Amino acid sequence: MNLSTLFRLEENLQLDKKTLVSLRYIAIFGQLLAINIVYVYLNLTFPIIESYIIIFIGLSTNLYLQFRIKSNQLKDIYASLFLIYDLIQLSALLYLTRS
Repeated sequence: MNLSTLFRLEENLQLDKKTLVSLRYIAIFGQLLAINIVYVYLNLTFPIIESYIIIFIGLSTNLYLQFRIKSNQLKDIYASLFLIYDLIQLSALLYLTRS
């Protein structure tokens, strides 16, 4: 295997919309499960309403991706924007749940 074949710039790699939507639903469910377990069973205090709001915004962006973007193959810029938002969302949740 040649290293030049690993980093091809000519080929436009596109992400399947169904894959990204499914992964984001799994992440949203995991986030809800995690903050509920920590808040209810471990009795740790953190701003739960703000955490729910952040997760709800992530859910709404996923619904936008699923129903408003019509192409099945996402362009790199769209996939990058959604993945950057996911990183920002996780960072905000980590900030809110700090002890």
